[in-house]
Amino acid sequence: PQLGFHPRAGKAQFVAQDGPVKLYATANREGGICYLVDEPWKPANAGDGGTCASRERAAVPISAGSLGGSFDVLVIGGRVADQRATAISFSTPTGKPIVRPLGADGFYVAQVPWSGRCPDADWAPAFVALVPDGEKLAEARIMLLEINRSGGRVMSCGGSVTPTGPGWDAPVG
Repeated sequence: PQLGFHPRAGKAQFVAQDGPVKLYATANREGGICYLVDEPWKPANAGDGGTCASRERAAVPISAGSLGGSFDVLVIGGRVADQRATAISFSTPTGKPIVRPLGADGFYVAQVPWSGRCPDADWAPAFVALVPDGEKLAEARIMLLEINRSGGRVMSCGGSVTPTGPGWDAPVG
């Protein structure tokens, strides 16, 4: 599979795993990071090209984005830049806590249970970088799913498929 805009494909490395879901990453020519998720429910010839974060989006202390999924799982991944961090904590759309270890270079990936329906409210959890004793090192609230309403009804939801930091909002549609 391809990894996105000018990736150094021969340099892609396995950087994190959550169960059978694996995350690979590489730098691109523009100084950003390209991500590719290997999901067991996707056939090898699915043609998924991954996604790339620009240099600016890759330079944030904590990033997160929806990198894939299926009918009952969302795959959230990103990176924590501070090398002292060993884990990332955030919550599901229903508020259930998730803690995952950081892999190589601070990358992480997490399978999040998913109902297949848009949540009732925007999903912008606080991503908390943790040190080995479980203490908070850094925190960033990152929008993962934004709700589009019409007449009070939820019409659609969406968010960035590229890991970003706080303040980078993706259009919904």
